[in-house]
Amino acid sequence: MQFRRLPLLLTLLCSLLVAAHAQSVPVLMLSDIHLDPFRDPAKFAALSTSPATAWPKILNAPDSVTQAADFEKLTTTCPSRGLDTDWPLLEASLKASHQQIPHPAFITVSGDLMAHVFDCRYRALGGKPELYPAFAAKTVAVVAAELKRTFPKTPIYVALGNNDSGCGDYREDAGSKFLVANSTTLADLTRSNKRKIATESSRLGDWSVTLPEPFQNARLLVLQDMFELKNGVGCDGKRDFHAEEEQISWLREQLESVQKHHQQAWVMAHVPPGVDSYATLSHGIDVCSGKPPIMFTANDELAKTLVEYADVVRLALFAHTHMDEMHVIGHGDHTVAIRMVPSISPVNGNHPAFTVSEVDPKSFTLRDWTVYVAPNKNGTGVWSEEYRFSQTYHEPAFDAVSARKLLDGFRADKGSEAASTQAYEHNFFAGDSGKFALVMRFGWPMYSCAANATTADEYKSCVCPAK
Repeated sequence: MQFRRLPLLLTLLCSLLVAAHAQSVPVLMLSDIHLDPFRDPAKFAALSTSPATAWPKILNAPDSVTQAADFEKLTTTCPSRGLDTDWPLLEASLKASHQQIPHPAFITVSGDLMAHVFDCRYRALGGKPELYPAFAAKTVAVVAAELKRTFPKTPIYVALGNNDSGCGDYREDAGSKFLVANSTTLADLTRSNKRKIATESSRLGDWSVTLPEPFQNARLLVLQDMFELKNGVGCDGKRDFHAEEEQISWLREQLESVQKHHQQAWVMAHVPPGVDSYATLSHGIDVCSGKPPIMFTANDELAKTLVEYADVVRLALFAHTHMDEMHVIGHGDHTVAIRMVPSISPVNGNHPAFTVSEVDPKSFTLRDWTVYVAPNKNGTGVWSEEYRFSQTYHEPAFDAVSARKLLDGFRADKGSEAASTQAYEHNFFAGDSGKFALVMRFGWPMYSCAANATTADEYKSCVCPAK
């Protein structure tokens, strides 16, 4: 009799799983596009004198006969660690994204639309300094226009990153011409409350939006967190402490409003709070000897604010490292799950990647995601599934509870022996053949501790054995 009931139970279980999946809606997550408009330096003059609407025709034109030699000369003058996204890769990544998910509920772009060493290459090609903010803003506008052309009916929410600046990497002024120009560009992508968002974002690049149906009582808070970064300064090279404090005050006010109106929120910015594990390791910093690790932010205020409002922050969404990462900050009931989205740019040697997520519209919980990766660095060919979160880590969602459980397991696995740990090491670097996973395994205690640490002291206590 019990065996006769088995098919019925299996059918019921499958129905429940299908119903749970049906409750989620798809969301496309992109980051670190880093469009390089200087790949054919001979086109720079035309780009400089043309509006953003004319750029696609210019960039689609055949390369000049001197392209290879001109670009080699430019990279010698302004070296970078690799190649960023050229126009064909931008088109290929958006095409692949649309093929996988033609109608997402919304799209997030968590920063860095402009290429590395952007200001250096602009100057090297004879660009006029006084026109640099406008040229930089046009680059952002071109990426925005391609996003909108590919997904014309989808709300698109974009945060600016440290490379997205009108005066140089990690430099920006409150109320700058660059921020004012982009406030209209980015507000136009949201498809709602455009005037409010444009006005709100024109000063610090920060804005908020209430998400449309089917999401219920859900808000997205977007920061241009340049002003919070350890390396972040104004265009004059001096730190703007007032803008830093103003930004945290704005975030706090927004989260208090979310609490007051019984809502739930995601917070999106480009650079995460916490320890920069790669920089700390690559600089050979021995925190156990008393030296502090390298931090992303100038202080702990961003992390503290997120943790303080952990009851309403369902997810914090960042990027910047170009890697596929999961972090948590806080403790107990005051824990926030952090998702860091892998990059489109292959500048670090990784393959371009994007993420298709499943989000519960009622609880605003990130239930699942799938990362798709290009077969090569230029994005040509068929992009394939790298992994699915639920199948790889066997968790029902990426919320505070599941994230803490998963990340605590990583931290406890000092020898990198568990299947979940090894999967994380492999997926960390999109398109990895296995070489980077070996590097991850060597530095695993430091990486896993950084993923769990809110402060430098927490990181040190995790990394250094108790005496």
